[in-house]
Amino acid sequence: HSTYFEGDDNDVYIIEFGTDIIVSLAVISGRHVKPGMVWLYTKRTAAIIDEILQTVPKPKTLPKLQ
Repeated sequence: HSTYFEGDDNDVYIIEFGTDIIVSLAVISGRHVKPGMVWLYTKRTAAIIDEILQTVPKPKTLPKLQ
């Protein structure tokens, strides 16, 4: 899922990713930057972070207290 907010001086690009844990990556850039390049590098960075998160061991399930 991705979102874009356009401001007077800056733009904000947000990408949400992940399956077990949802992560939001927000990138703030100046208005002079080409939006296509921001999306490209933001998506690549999100993919790298997602790969890293998939290699992190999941926590053990604790027994339920009775």
